Amino acid sequence: EELADRLRERRLADAVDVYESDRGLPDAVYGARLIVAAVSGGGSLLDVDRLAPGTTVVDDSFPHCFDTGRALSRMRRAKDV
Repeated sequence: EELADRLRERRLADAVDVYESDRGLPDAVYGARLIVAAVSGGGSLLDVDRLAPGTTVVDDSFPHCFDTGRALSRMRRAKDV
């Protein structure tokens, strides 16, 4: 919420939605153009195959919250994330 508030205050984003999840992510996440993730425990929470073309993912998790091999494959194949 703090990051969302800062983005709004500085007018760096028109709309900021914050989602918390234990397992899986809401469908709305996969329509986002920018995803900022900070997951404790990591694991493949974010499905890179469901990301909208042009999406940027900033992941502060360790291990990453997505399968890096699948992400690299998509970047090489589709060149859209």
